[in-house]
Amino acid sequence: MGNTEKFTSDLADWLEYEQLVLEKIKGLGNNKWEKNTEIKGVDVIIWWHTAEIKRDNKSKDTGNYYFETSCWWKPSWIYKYDNVKLWIHGTSDKFSIILYEDLIKLLEEKGYWVGGWDGGASRG
Repeated sequence: MGNTEKFTSDLADWLEYEQLVLEKIKGLGNNKWEKNTEIKGVDVIIWWHTAEIKRDNKSKDTGNYYFETSCWWKPSWIYKYDNVKLWIHGTSDKFSIILYEDLIKLLEEKGYWVGGWDGGASRG
């Protein structure tokens, strides 16, 4: 499978996961969460808040979440969101809802750094 085909397949999986998270949250009686189509870099709108949703299937095997902080020696996606308030991270079985500001603080103060993905260029 070529890079374009893999990206297209992965994108379909990511969008499906976002919908799954929304359905689970709405199933708890919270109907204020909606898929965002207007603000770049934001997956979900909740009332006046915004949230980013990331799937981490590897955490099923490791028991840990992986937050990529840099790739190819540049700040990664986690630092590119200045309008995100909530970070949703997990799997189809379970996910965590984290205040974005608290997540960044935790990563910078107590992060355990590992690398190796993307040909050894990813660090998180």
